[in-house]
Amino acid sequence: MNARRSYQHGSKKFAVVHGVHYRDLVAEGRIPTRVPVPTRRKSGLKRIVLHCTAARASWGWSDLIQYAAGPNGVCRKGCPCPFYGYLVHADGEVFKLAQDGWLTYHAGPWHNRRALAVALAYRGGAENVPEKQLEAAVRLVAALAVEYEVQSRDCVGHRELPWTGYNPITRRLRKVCPGMKIDLEAFRSAVRDEKLRIRPALA
Repeated sequence: MNARRSYQHGSKKFAVVHGVHYRDLVAEGRIPTRVPVPTRRKSGLKRIVLHCTAARASWGWSDLIQYAAGPNGVCRKGCPCPFYGYLVHADGEVFKLAQDGWLTYHAGPWHNRRALAVALAYRGGAENVPEKQLEAAVRLVAALAVEYEVQSRDCVGHRELPWTGYNPITRRLRKVCPGMKIDLEAFRSAVRDEKLRIRPALA
């Protein structure tokens, strides 16, 4: 049974997955892509990675997709599609930037094939994450984890990934993403609780 349903409000298109509403910018045709977009098997998705944009909170989905499409720090000629599948704004609004089956460039080749990317529109520095934003991220990650049968322990922050997030030999961090103010153990615990509310057997 498909967990998602879609609806439209004016020119905006939305979808719902396990009670989480998001604006689907892919369905709206707002996402520039280079054809063909590299793909991955959705059945191979075993992890969800939480990121931050490392930009001011006002830097939203339109800024992000423009940056990804042009020359950037990941792809000199621009990426085939946005870095992240989903973006959560500071007010808690969620946007879908890429199909789940698209190969997004967010955490290194090995991780990209196996992990969905959820990003917070958040600098990731000394400031705290807005409560609404973090709560929305918890609900979204939990809903995606239920849909793809991802274990709560596999809902991680970018800094927890070997090689791209930290050096597994020296244990030194290479990234602070999604921000050191985010307690990732507490985040996973909240995701686990939300999964229990959605579907107890998969928590």
